[in-house]
Amino acid sequence: MADAIEARGDDGTWISPVPRPELLAAAAALEARPGAAALPARSVFGDEMISGGSSSGSALAVALGEVPLSVATDTAGSGRVPAALNGIVGWKPSRGMISAVGLVPASKSLDCITLMATTVDDLDRVFAIVNEVDPADPWARPRGPRYDGRGVRIGLAAHGGTRVLR
Repeated sequence: MADAIEARGDDGTWISPVPRPELLAAAAALEARPGAAALPARSVFGDEMISGGSSSGSALAVALGEVPLSVATDTAGSGRVPAALNGIVGWKPSRGMISAVGLVPASKSLDCITLMATTVDDLDRVFAIVNEVDPADPWARPRGPRYDGRGVRIGLAAHGGTRVLR
């Protein structure tokens, strides 16, 4: 992986690129720590599987039934991916729908609060509570109109024509 990063150069992918020698030294130091092989980073589906990204602790707490819901951060999937890998629902609402005041972002233009729960109904209930316009949040905005449940038409491409579901 370090070879691929080095070959591309500073292409804007990484927020703070680390020089290869520092990266390899840090990795070696982590691997040399006592008990490094037994560190947590495991899915509820088995120790041989990963639990996901930086918000995996939040996902595990919900998936294990320790809490009914969790609040995490999400820049590029770090909330939704651990949720999916642990069999729960992770949802990243549009920016400004939940106040990000106090959030330390990895990327100010992308990071936001994400919610995790075991059901979509639970997420909807929590969102109804936390969805308030915060004047201290420069990205804050009101929620748009809710879908009334009528008039959905979905077309699926099929061999020999389009099939329409109503």
